[in-house]
Amino acid sequence: MTLRKLIVLLTFSAQSLELGANSVGYNTDVRPILSDKCFLCHGPDKTNNKAGLRLDDEASAYAALKDTPGKHAIVPGSLENSEVWLRINSNDPDEVMPTPESNLVLTDSEKEIIGAWIKQGAKYEPHWAFVPLPDEVSVPTTSSMDWPRNPIDNFVVAKLQANDLKPSPEADPLRWFRRVCFDLTGLPPTQAQLDTFQSDLKSSPAKAHEKAVDTLLTTIEYAEHMTLDWLDAARYADTWGYHSDMNFTAWPYRDWVVRAYQQDLPYKDFVTWNIAGDLLPDATKDQKLATAFNRFNRMTNEGGSDALEFFVDGVSDRVHTMGTAFLGLTMECSKCHDHKYDPITAKDYYQLFSFFNSINENGLYIHGNISPPPSLLLPTDAQEAELKKRKQRVAAAQKKLAQLDKDLGSKFQEWKATALNPTPPKGESPPVPLKLSLADLSGHFDFDKDHKQPLESRTPPPPGPVKKDKNNRLIKPKPPSLSLADIHYTEGPKVHGSAIILDGDRGASTGNFFIKDRYTPFSVGLWMKDTLREKRSVVIWQRAHGTEVGYNGIDLRTENGFLTARVFRHWPDNGIGIKTIAQIPKNEWHHVTVTYDASSTAKGLAMYKNGLPLETKIVGDKLYKSVNTRTYTAGNFTLGAIFRGPGFKGGHVDELITFDRALTPLEVGHLAGLEDIDQSARKAADKDLYPYYLSNHNTDYRKARDEYAAAQKALVQLEDTFTEVPVMEEMDTPRPAYLLARGEFTAERTEENKVTRDTPAFLLPFPKGAPRNRLGLAQWLTLPNHPLTTRVYINRIWQQLIGNGLVGTTENFGLQGDLPTHPELLDWLCRDFINHNWSTKHLVKQIALSATYRQDSVLTPELQSLDIANKLLARGPSHRLTGEAIRDAALLTSGLLSDKRGGPPVKPYDPVHNRKGNLDHVHRRSLYSYWRRTKPQNNMIIFDKPSLEVCSVQRSRTNSPAQALVLLNDTQFVETARNLAANMLQKHGDDASRIKAAWKTVTSREATEKELELLTAILAEQRNYFKANPKEAEAFLKIGLKPLPKDLDPIESAALTVVCQATYNTDAAVWKR
Repeated sequence: MTLRKLIVLLTFSAQSLELGANSVGYNTDVRPILSDKCFLCHGPDKTNNKAGLRLDDEASAYAALKDTPGKHAIVPGSLENSEVWLRINSNDPDEVMPTPESNLVLTDSEKEIIGAWIKQGAKYEPHWAFVPLPDEVSVPTTSSMDWPRNPIDNFVVAKLQANDLKPSPEADPLRWFRRVCFDLTGLPPTQAQLDTFQSDLKSSPAKAHEKAVDTLLTTIEYAEHMTLDWLDAARYADTWGYHSDMNFTAWPYRDWVVRAYQQDLPYKDFVTWNIAGDLLPDATKDQKLATAFNRFNRMTNEGGSDALEFFVDGVSDRVHTMGTAFLGLTMECSKCHDHKYDPITAKDYYQLFSFFNSINENGLYIHGNISPPPSLLLPTDAQEAELKKRKQRVAAAQKKLAQLDKDLGSKFQEWKATALNPTPPKGESPPVPLKLSLADLSGHFDFDKDHKQPLESRTPPPPGPVKKDKNNRLIKPKPPSLSLADIHYTEGPKVHGSAIILDGDRGASTGNFFIKDRYTPFSVGLWMKDTLREKRSVVIWQRAHGTEVGYNGIDLRTENGFLTARVFRHWPDNGIGIKTIAQIPKNEWHHVTVTYDASSTAKGLAMYKNGLPLETKIVGDKLYKSVNTRTYTAGNFTLGAIFRGPGFKGGHVDELITFDRALTPLEVGHLAGLEDIDQSARKAADKDLYPYYLSNHNTDYRKARDEYAAAQKALVQLEDTFTEVPVMEEMDTPRPAYLLARGEFTAERTEENKVTRDTPAFLLPFPKGAPRNRLGLAQWLTLPNHPLTTRVYINRIWQQLIGNGLVGTTENFGLQGDLPTHPELLDWLCRDFINHNWSTKHLVKQIALSATYRQDSVLTPELQSLDIANKLLARGPSHRLTGEAIRDAALLTSGLLSDKRGGPPVKPYDPVHNRKGNLDHVHRRSLYSYWRRTKPQNNMIIFDKPSLEVCSVQRSRTNSPAQALVLLNDTQFVETARNLAANMLQKHGDDASRIKAAWKTVTSREATEKELELLTAILAEQRNYFKANPKEAEAFLKIGLKPLPKDLDPIESAALTVVCQATYNTDAAVWKR
């Protein structure tokens, strides 16, 4: 044995005498040390692994070291042959582990534990949270069998006895009742509830507690309170975040969660609906709505943003949220490389990523006025009934058109006989010129050099109301005109004279015609020559609002010679579009026409080149709501350019012509110069001429077409009033996913790094027969023996009621997280939860009625020294209430809390911008308050509400002077104190009665003599102050929207308001005990 080994062994022998024969556990004692100090270099992350050694893996730890053959990192039972032991005790900076450069150091105690573990055989154990949930968990028997009220207590008291502790006495029933009211409803008990509970205690003391819990679980307040906690996990907010942080419609999801908790939707279904409700057979609106959970990722509409970057970030956020909310794992650590501590590989990450990337979105939103698709329309019942009527009108108008198409054959033959064979005037020989025309011409710009600026259309002014100037003179209407800057002319096609050259930045625009929507038919034709054939998509003409982030409207584009015509609201999933199969030849003049029949379908679009139909493919065929929604820019018709987007640079155009209907092929050929319309009409077969006749000459058909457009318009206008929520909707063909090197959105995507949909191998395998989509993922998550799903959820519910989770790191059940204080209890709760149909109400009731929960929360000196954090559960829960509970309690006890529920978010008082608010809004529950991610409510942030930019499952709990200042000075709390004071003044005749009543209303208990003494002194002091300063009393009483009753004395009201403020600011008001 070397001297080095001998010294190390002697050191260990001296240090470890106190360990003696005590067993050292890998999970409980060793793994936390290795995870903190060793896994960074010798853990699961292959990229940063040193020397090929993994200390998290038993086989690797026992194997011969690659760099030093014949030596082993760990030899079970042998310290002198374990390099780990020798290295952690070395004084040589070149050999010691952890290395000096890591800035990690093992304490003597940690070294002792590792040494004892190796000496005892270095037995590895699987991480507790990755072990499948057992089918059955035995309830321990204890010597204190008179204390437990349900199996929860057996586990708790067994742990207490193992640590030589006893449970605390049971809390006073009224204290328990206030506690359970806050925990189940987020509100203190009303006087009526207190009276009922006290009555039940007298008449049936054994059942009073259970009856109280059962009653609370049926209330809407319970569902609202449970929803609030879930919305933190869902990162629910009312704005998108980032740059503009515009509003979006999220509130229907919040209202659905309330309904789900009120109906006690089994958590298995709750998970499934959130992840994949849209994929369920015959999915209901609620099931589809639930998938909005996946769409609360932050988005931007900032100019210059890369759509792919934000698409990848959005999908990543879904993975992170699922990982935290359902698995309790830090998935984000695997986006760029294998997880450094948990066995989650980057491949695992992107395999999960692939479940969430197959919705037809582009990663950015256009504007707050337009919901990024896919989305769900949610009409009210009245709107649904009206929608049915308007759809029937559209169908009837469509049917009428189709019937006329069938019935007008004889009329067509009559017209043909006279129109195509007119009798020649005397002295003239046939054939006589027909002089056929094209109806509904709305604009014609020939771009000849003889025009003045702006360039006026060759068409007459459009019809409209008569207008007069300020001198009552008629204003002569003008035809449509195009404004062009720095015109450059060139030779046009054939006999059409000059044409213009576009530079891609400055287009020819007009604001007084072509005001089109999806319900208005149109045709646009022009001669064009593409001299550059840019590979990117550039606009030839458009009528659209927006920026390069996204537009809504109508356009014609070219991309590498392929033409695309679109009518769209938010591309790609809310719009119709067609794209040419073949490229348009470069550097040649072509006549291109786009027609649209107002049907809101892709088949209603057509493109022609040189008078002949172009072969196209459909690139979008789903359209709802208006395509003329004001966002950015006026949305004027523009030729060759678009706001902050690429225009038709180097494009030559001539003879722009527009119609207010979809032209027939015969007419398009005429525009392209194939043949004069007269000649075409004479030669055309009936099947080609008949559509021309209907569209141009038959009054009944043209009227029916207008009726159809009017019915479509009415339908669109109704749709525009519908609530619309972003949701999930699977693409027909899944979008490929790839392992992105270092998490870079620009990383190379090849067949080699392409991934398939799968779940992490270290957990349960993907269910056999389950679909490889989000529904299959939900089925995997809700397997009855899944290691994490129920453990994570039960832990959060426990945290909600008890204050701390059985696993302290609620967000991290991985190797860096805390070990459960009561692992068997956690597993028993999970199995009992599943056995009771995944019922949250059953779970909450079990906890609330346990003797554990009913303990008094007093922190004795003994518990302060032994278990100040209450991990062993030797006392009842005690902690500051959330900001929402404090605000809602103040509103309730002051009599101001509104009973209005659901619907769009409302804005409370805003002290920063001195916004007074709306009386109907400022008194609603906090659940319904508007939440802007980049400017959240200051009073809630001070009370530790998260910004909700990302998933949050555990709030901080701070106690700061700023919180007291909010309770004293915030408009909301001044107003609640004043209204409480007004109520006391109206109901009670003397100071003592008012103070006692106010105190009991706020705290649910009688005031002590000391408390009464202090509050009475405050009242006297403030009364004297306001008597001396009546104007200050007057100003003080005007804070907030609810006025003070006129019959109350302002001095007394102001003084008692301060007393109520002090009451609201006490421990008894803002702490749960």
